[in-house]
Amino acid sequence: MTPTATAMRLMTPEYASPEQVRGEAATPASDIYSMGVLLYELLTGHRPYHFANRAPHEIARVICEEEPEHPSRVLARDEDILPTDGAGGGEPTTLDILCKMRGGTLESVARELAGDLDNITLKALRKEPGRRYASIERLRDDIVRHLEGRPVSAPFVFPATGKKTSRLVGNSGDVGTGEKTLAVLPFKLLHLQRSEETGDNYLGIGLADALITRLSNVRRFSVRPTSSVMRYGDGDFSDPFTAGHELGVAFIVDGRIQRAGERVRITVQLLNIGDGATMWAGQFDEKFTDVLSLEDAISAQVAGALVPQLTGGEREQLAKRGTDNAEAFEAYLRGRYHWNTFTEEGFAKAITCYYRAIALDPAYAAAYTGVADYYNWIGIFGVLPPAECFAAAKEAAAQALELDDQLPDAHAALGFAIHTHDHDWGTPKRHYRRALELNPHHSMARL
Repeated sequence: MTPTATAMRLMTPEYASPEQVRGEAATPASDIYSMGVLLYELLTGHRPYHFANRAPHEIARVICEEEPEHPSRVLARDEDILPTDGAGGGEPTTLDILCKMRGGTLESVARELAGDLDNITLKALRKEPGRRYASIERLRDDIVRHLEGRPVSAPFVFPATGKKTSRLVGNSGDVGTGEKTLAVLPFKLLHLQRSEETGDNYLGIGLADALITRLSNVRRFSVRPTSSVMRYGDGDFSDPFTAGHELGVAFIVDGRIQRAGERVRITVQLLNIGDGATMWAGQFDEKFTDVLSLEDAISAQVAGALVPQLTGGEREQLAKRGTDNAEAFEAYLRGRYHWNTFTEEGFAKAITCYYRAIALDPAYAAAYTGVADYYNWIGIFGVLPPAECFAAAKEAAAQALELDDQLPDAHAALGFAIHTHDHDWGTPKRHYRRALELNPHHSMARL
């Protein structure tokens, strides 16, 4: 069942327009957007966006910022295919049914969609309401023109060429504010133990997540959140340049992890997506129990490659550790690994890891923030009584800020807990603003 809710707003995310996600008033243009989603599904058997294993705030970002792939090009994609009743066990898939109804192959159907149907569908799905069809009658008229072989009013939409990662990103990788845009992909695991208890599996996501947090402390870096890169952790995905284009960033951090006895070797490269070249590469060898030192070394090298002249304050923020206890850090990484699955089972495992991290280091502020996030989200999803959850989230977030008042995640978590538990808006706004001062790209603070 697809939940008809995202955080506090009632809607079906798959069909919600950008303005609805932002909390603005719904208009007829919003209905045209939803009709565009239905048209996309009808023509391709696919969803226009990839939402699997993404948190609600990341789904909101995708709807508001990412352009859907052309219908004619999405047919060959294996993900986001709409389910069919009784599919599996030899039953025809959605694409099989679509091809049969259209009387052709995937290739011939793609050729039929290319051109007018691409343009009609994408016009209905424009991010800006004013650039969609002015009325449902105009959309209907364009479909009729296509069926009759006449020119349609929808403008031609050029597919992404892969030459630029974003219209706001120049050759240096700077956006308009001079920030470097980058994403840290989940590190690939080579010959590491895999088990039901995750074994060493947590390292791929956990280390990437830790680097994302560390690099986000530098204001000149605009770093994609962990939830946006989770889908690239699949072992079948191997092209970081494709990920860079899809994420709209100028740089990608891509790494490999290999364990040999009590030591772990991590190979990392920083890729310039616009140039299609490796900007920097490094290899790190440490004891398996000293992941903290690895995080220190990798983050410093990546930041230095991107901005050779970091200020003293930037270096201080980059070097800031949440804990000096290696065991507590490992427990926290395991918690983040489970948390980022964004499932009820994952949440349950995450909270156990966060409490273990706190037991090992009672002054670990980030672990308290993890506890606060846990209670906020299970309160949202109604797993436990919301009033109890938001009260527990308030307590944990307040404890995190008492230990370290420079954590944007803790300010955002406390603001949300106060808003939902006390129905107070003034105090949360101050915490959200403080979170954005500390990290201007903090997605939760902008909800």
